[in-house]
This record gives sequence, structure tokens and C-alpha cells, in this order.
Amino acid sequence: MIHNVFVLSDFGTRDTYSGQMKAALIRDLCGEVCIVDLSEGVPPGDIRAGAFDLMVSMPALPPGCGVLAVVDPGVGTSRRIVLADCSGRTVACPDNGLLSWVDVDAAWELPAPEKARSTFQGRDCLAPALARALLDGSWKETLPPVDPSTLVRMPRGRPTAGGGFLGVPVAHVDGFGNCILWLTWDDLDGRRPLSIRNPRGSSFNLSPAETYGPARPGLLLLEGSCGLLEIALSGGSAAFFTGLAEGDTVIMSFTK
Repeated sequence: MIHNVFVLSDFGTRDTYSGQMKAALIRDLCGEVCIVDLSEGVPPGDIRAGAFDLMVSMPALPPGCGVLAVVDPGVGTSRRIVLADCSGRTVACPDNGLLSWVDVDAAWELPAPEKARSTFQGRDCLAPALARALLDGSWKETLPPVDPSTLVRMPRGRPTAGGGFLGVPVAHVDGFGNCILWLTWDDLDGRRPLSIRNPRGSSFNLSPAETYGPARPGLLLLEGSCGLLEIALSGGSAAFFTGLAEGDTVIMSFTK
């Protein structure tokens, strides 16, 4: 049986860390594994970015798969490492907020193996544990259970209204420079966005759109693939054009 495993990490490709972790999966699954990178490019130590990437990826993953998520600036400390059942997918990760925005049905705490390196628990603990859970679905039931409500969770960004405007946090800036917002069409309640103002006071007009193309001038506001609205620039980087970054709050105004 071929096991599907999806890997999310901040290891990048310069060093061998990602390769070593995948090698542990291949070893423990006896080569019967298909490994797909969700991303190796999460910014180093950026748990919030990793949690966002995990949130938007989960609906696309096949039931029964494994997910190895390692963005772990607290590696080797007292923070827990866990296995979690997430809508039929088994996730192995540190309990540091990576599971903030995914549904967790059940979770179990993983012990660190005796010979595990405290500086590389992704390779020495999480990967072997995920492999074992995929080979034997009942094994995790022997582990100490974790109440999902006690998992570390970060608050999700929310739009805030005031003075006829809407303050909207930027959830993520992707590699194309699209600025994904913590906002949906439903949040706008039928209002038509007119412009945004960045934290430095510069204003930019907005044009609601359904796609990135064909090429057109100005900023676009459209629903992205994860269901959130995003600010885009046809043929360019909206982040560069507006100076927006993840965590910024934009002030959105509307037509009267």
C-alpha cells in the first residue's frame, strides 16, 4: 500500500534538513510512500504563516493521508508534540499554533524517543510517529490523549468596522505579491469597496474582479482559491505596489 504524506516546513532547500526528514519517512514506511511538498518555504520560525498554509491546504488533501508540519522555533522545549486527526487526515506537528485554523477531531501527545535529538524532533520523532500511525491506525490510541480544546491556537484575523470604514488584516502575501485578506464577500454585506488605505496613509482605488486577467490597470479585489478576498495587481505585485505586508491592517472604504 502506498501512503500519501504531505510535508510543510520552514527548512528551505539550502540545507539537508528537509531531505533527512523525508528520508525518515521513506525508511519507516519501507519505501511505500508518495511524498508531496506543500511548501519548504515557510519563513523561518513563522508559525502564523505555517498555520495559514496548513489551513488553506487541508481541503485539497485526500482523506487517509498523513501531514508532517514542522515550523518549530521551540524545538526541544516543553511544548508538546502531537498527532491529530483532522477530518480524516493524520497530522504530526508541534503544538505551537500550527493547528490554529484547522478542525481537530482528536489528538494525542507524542513522547520523544530516547535517542531523539532535541534539536531535530521533526526527523527523530514526528516523522517516525506519523509513519507508525499510517501503518497502524490503532497505535495512536495507546498514546496519552489530548483534549483538542487545549491545543495552542492563535486568533484568526477579523475585519473591524468603524466610522463607515472597515479595518481588514492582511493574512498572507503570496509569491506573486497578492495580499490575501481576512475577509470574505459575506463580510462586506453587499457593500461595494471603493479604495484601501495602507498603514502609512497612502490610498489606492479598488476594482472588484473575478480573475487576475486580462491585464487591466489598478488594484483588483477578488476571491482567491481559499475563499478569502485578496488584493491583486494584474501582471504585477500588489504587495510591492501598496507596500503591504502580512499582519498589516488596511482601511477599506466603500461607495456611497
